[in-house]
Amino acid sequence: MKRAYIYTRISTSKQMKSGLGLEAQIKVCREFCARHNLDIVEVFIESQSGKDSDRPVLQMAMERAKKDRQSIILIAKLDRLSRSVADISRWMTEGVPFVVAELGLNVPSFMLHIYASIAQLEREQIGRRTSAALQQAKKRGVKLGTHNPKVMQGRTRAGLETLRRVAPHIQEAQMKSITSTRKIAAYLNGKGVFTAQNKNWSHTAVRNILKKMEC
Repeated sequence: MKRAYIYTRISTSKQMKSGLGLEAQIKVCREFCARHNLDIVEVFIESQSGKDSDRPVLQMAMERAKKDRQSIILIAKLDRLSRSVADISRWMTEGVPFVVAELGLNVPSFMLHIYASIAQLEREQIGRRTSAALQQAKKRGVKLGTHNPKVMQGRTRAGLETLRRVAPHIQEAQMKSITSTRKIAAYLNGKGVFTAQNKNWSHTAVRNILKKMEC
């Protein structure tokens, strides 16, 4: 039986005290271990920003897992580990045996790079697009209420969540030499991967997704 070191991360000490998000991460990981017959060795809990790659608790978990060749580091979601492509790539190169519960047990390395790229894109673009939208609104003389930034951020997150969900399927299609926007749309619709509005993809909508993937 393989062993799992569960790593969980929350960003603030307030979340640490309240358990906000922590219980959900542990629950997802425990259920994953039960499904895949993994023995839980230890649960690591860290309260630190994901922007910091030098996290003492994470380093401790990695050292334990690398010494124990029959073990893995299990994370509920990839962004709990990092949103940085550079960090993810470096840890993969160093042979850190991490598994992301929401992605599955045997995810190819190139797919992890795709998910890491989308996570980093999300981190970078939420602030940038929200700021740009606010600046344009101000130039038009729009008086912004206190709720507007949150609304804009929500819309940006929704768009990036669609990108996160759809991008791997588009990459899969391209690997099968399906490259035109119309054929990719047909491929997505055939797999039951629909838009955020639960509608079929059009070639125009696919083109917009491809532009975001190139950012």
